[in-house]
Amino acid sequence: MRYIRHRLKSGHDYIRKLNLYLDAGIREYWIIDPVKDQITVYNFEETDSAPTYYTFMDVVNSGIYDDLYIDFKELLKKQSTDL
Repeated sequence: MRYIRHRLKSGHDYIRKLNLYLDAGIREYWIIDPVKDQITVYNFEETDSAPTYYTFMDVVNSGIYDDLYIDFKELLKKQSTDL
């Protein structure tokens, strides 16, 4: 599951939704935070479900699908050329 953080509800996204998704059996949760230029990834299938942090310059691989990744740097490059 991917989620783009709402600027005014960050505590809600980082705490309440995290627990809701964990309880619901979601296997992986990404918070995309444009304010912090940060992607936070929780992989609940790992025994240590500590988050992994990335920037918008990184390629982020899914922990649950081997062939799924997002190249955020490339996305930003495409977005700037589309404007």
